[in-house]
Amino acid sequence: MSGKTKVLVLGGCGFIGSHVVDALLGRGYTVTIFDKDKVDTANVAHVLSQVQLIQGDFSNRKNVEEMIGDHDHIVHLIGTTLPQTSTEHPAYDVESNVIPTLNLLDAAKRSRVKRLVFASSGGTIYGVPRRLPISEDHPTNPVSAYGISKLMIEKYLQLYAYHHAIDAVSLRVSNPYGERQSPLAAQGAVAVFVWKALNRESITIWGDGQIIRDFIYIGDVVDMFVQAIEQDNQETRVFNVGSGAGTSLNDLLQIIERVIGRKPTITYTKGRKVDIPANVLDVGRARQVYDWQPKVAMEDGIARVAAFMNRSR
Repeated sequence: MSGKTKVLVLGGCGFIGSHVVDALLGRGYTVTIFDKDKVDTANVAHVLSQVQLIQGDFSNRKNVEEMIGDHDHIVHLIGTTLPQTSTEHPAYDVESNVIPTLNLLDAAKRSRVKRLVFASSGGTIYGVPRRLPISEDHPTNPVSAYGISKLMIEKYLQLYAYHHAIDAVSLRVSNPYGERQSPLAAQGAVAVFVWKALNRESITIWGDGQIIRDFIYIGDVVDMFVQAIEQDNQETRVFNVGSGAGTSLNDLLQIIERVIGRKPTITYTKGRKVDIPANVLDVGRARQVYDWQPKVAMEDGIARVAAFMNRSR
């Protein structure tokens, strides 16, 4: 690691991206953020004087070529669609995510980029699981266009790694949560539920609340991104990043009740086909290769989220 090492963080103003930026700055990297035009910079306001912020259009090939410059590493966190809505417009998913990433890879192979770390989706890429926990060699059968596009990008990263020696690592992140996750977004159950509970608003549950998810605290996610950037690894290019434990939505609500000290108001409604019944990741590969493991327990993480939201209100 060196202060001269330059890292480009695509989507660095977002929830995960802003935490990755914090970690990289703390470790002495020179950081450039690329994000969309007129992006909300609230998540990175505290570090704007320490980074270069480039705003542009990820689907514009010229913007992509110019932003790469002389960066050593790239962290790719840009995503323009959501699992719930992507299937309504699958062509847009390809046009706004897959094709721009191909342009990124074409530009990267002509530059000095040494490593590209991609935020894939452990929550959608496998589809309905045949077994739990889900290891990286589990069949990939996404049930949303979002998951399909993530899988396509993974495959293109592997293709460019094979033909052009681009060191690319895909991190299949489960369901991250933590400070700065927007409670007003269309995904992120922890942030939405905690915010509504604190504000005494009714929480809507799609289905009976028995679906199981693998929630992981943002600090643990970021630790894995740092490991993927810093450690050389030529053998394995795909890793699950989760807690390794499943929590049902009903259990999540009980944890929130304990943290905030009162029972949330809950409304149950008809389930959605896009919501698979269970998703729990096997993180043994990350533990073996990177000596990484999640450290923050669910109740502790939710307490941190609630404290952050109370300070921000």
